[in-house]
Amino acid sequence: MVRESRRAVICDFDGTITDVDTGQLVLTTFSGNDWIRYHEQYVRGELSFEECLRRQYSHVARATKASILSLVEERVHVRRGFEELLAAAALADAPVVVASYGLDFCIERVMGNVRNGGAVQVYSPKAKLEEGGITLDFPSPHTKDVVNLKDDAVCWYKQKGFEVLFVGDGASDLPAVEKADASFAIEGSELATMCEREGIKCVTIADFWPVVNVLTRVTSRRGR
Repeated sequence: MVRESRRAVICDFDGTITDVDTGQLVLTTFSGNDWIRYHEQYVRGELSFEECLRRQYSHVARATKASILSLVEERVHVRRGFEELLAAAALADAPVVVASYGLDFCIERVMGNVRNGGAVQVYSPKAKLEEGGITLDFPSPHTKDVVNLKDDAVCWYKQKGFEVLFVGDGASDLPAVEKADASFAIEGSELATMCEREGIKCVTIADFWPVVNVLTRVTSRRGR
């Protein structure tokens, strides 16, 4: 009998697991609209994504961790089906990984409010609040020839022998989509538009139930 390969689920956080992009929420609330011009420069290829983030968060100079977390608690909710995804992943022995450029302490707070959220592995920059704004310490890549930490996470798990499912919503998710074995994009998102425009295979979803169904089918087959 041929052993079926294990699957790993790698998810973006902001706007994917959550219904609101917490990064944009923080930037808009605590730095006005200055962050938008840096995103536009990134889209035009004038800045790397990491440099874009460094410049954006340097403007968040009037926030505390407590005020940011209070905002997140009030405004941010987890997308439907995510808790069920974690349950299905546990049954399928499939690790779930958050690969995100979001603020790590925001991710930790949201995951702490999710059932089984403690089982999620988080791969993201370390954020530090200082008088001059928020600084980010980006993780070193695990693999070679990668674009950012998201496709690095995909490649890392593929090297371990996993079949990788990736879920995202933004432009920075595109390299991961191109390297994953199966990909899902939040409907109406920047990622969904880019995949459609460039002819990249990607399932468009409104919630996590289609991903749950994929893992549930795997679990059912193993249980026969």
